[in-house]
Amino acid sequence: MNGQMYQIACIVAAARKALKSGKEICYKPEKYTNKLSFQILPSENGEATELSVSDWFENLKEKKV
Repeated sequence: MNGQMYQIACIVAAARKALKSGKEICYKPEKYTNKLSFQILPSENGEATELSVSDWFENLKEKKV
């Protein structure tokens, strides 16, 4: 569980830095991590989507978070 919290903190920190600088997110997962995905809340058509870190970041930029 602590490893997951560390990853979340690193992803959020990378996202904040990228949003402030206006650049793309730069996040390299730890070697033991096989796959990262984000389950986004259902959209207008009721589907939940799973995204990669870069796709999640693009979703944040589109929503102007």
